[in-house]
Formats: sequence, C-alpha cells, structure tokens
Amino acid sequence: MAIQRLRPSVWKMENKQSSTQNFRLDYELIEVPASGSVEVQCVRMISYDDSNFNAYRSAPSPQTQSNNVGSILDTSGQSISGEINPFLGGPKK
Repeated sequence: MAIQRLRPSVWKMENKQSSTQNFRLDYELIEVPASGSVEVQCVRMISYDDSNFNAYRSAPSPQTQSNNVGSILDTSGQSISGEINPFLGGPKK
C-alpha cells in the first residue's frame, strides 16, 4: 500500500479491486471501473496506490506514411500543380 509515481509515457492502468478506484493523471483524478483498465498518455506524471492498480507500459505503435504530402515534379522542374521549383531555376528569358 504505497503511492507510486510513473514518468511520462503511455501506460495501461489495470484496477485490481472489485470496486471503482481513482488515480491521478497529470494532477487530474481519473476513475477506473471495478476490475477494468484504461490506457492513458501521461505528460507529467501518474500517481497511484499500488495495492489497487497494476501499471503496464504500452509499447509504441508503428506509424506508416500512407501518402506523399509534397507536389510531384516532372523533368522540367515544373510541378504537376503548375508551380515552378525555385531550386531548379525558373523559365529561361
């Protein structure tokens, strides 16, 4: 029955009791239902009573880029949207 603190990360808080329990997430009180769990993103700290909760650090989920966010250039240096690429030089005079 000791108060524990967790550092910033993503944590899964699992309630071990058969009643609703509270813990503090970044100085706000969070309720977890009986024998329930919640996954939270901690920015400052989490403080909880270790006789009521199990804390598990969540692994980061991989992020995949799904599309191109820039314009596509053709061989003349002109983008498909009609803009001129300043790094390849403008039109010849």
